[in-house]
Amino acid sequence: MDGPVTFNAPRVCRKTGCARISLSPTSGLCKQCVDLAYKSTSDGVSSNRAKMTPEDVAEARKMRAAFRTYREIATHFGVSLPTLRRHLGGSA
Repeated sequence: MDGPVTFNAPRVCRKTGCARISLSPTSGLCKQCVDLAYKSTSDGVSSNRAKMTPEDVAEARKMRAAFRTYREIATHFGVSLPTLRRHLGGSA
């Protein structure tokens, strides 16, 4: 061989305080930090990009229990049908 052999050493997650190994070459974050940074839960709390607040989700569930359609509820809150279904856990 003509020179030193180089390899890509594992990188540590770039989030301050996290010492996990980053598996993503693009974001530099480990899987757990990516999940925390980019995904929301059904209560709309874990993401600052969440489209519905916990109060909105509770109201939407009451509306659904009162036989309102997913489309009516989505229009009321200004979200798409897939977003509403994800928050309510439905598949209609």
